[in-house]
Amino acid sequence: GVLLSVVALAYYLRIVIAMWMQPTAEGHGDSNVPATRAATIASLVCAVLVVWMGMMPRMFLDAM
Repeated sequence: GVLLSVVALAYYLRIVIAMWMQPTAEGHGDSNVPATRAATIASLVCAVLVVWMGMMPRMFLDAM
């Protein structure tokens, strides 16, 4: 159990390091693409639903 958890942690930590802690390739830096209003609203609705479902799961489970 513990050994497999350590192996999994090492595996996923390598992915995190590759994504966020290594310098980007030339010409592939951060892009400042603004989010559209629709994308912002959709993200907010999803975030509110996730928090709501997490805080009151019984309401959603009873409806199923």
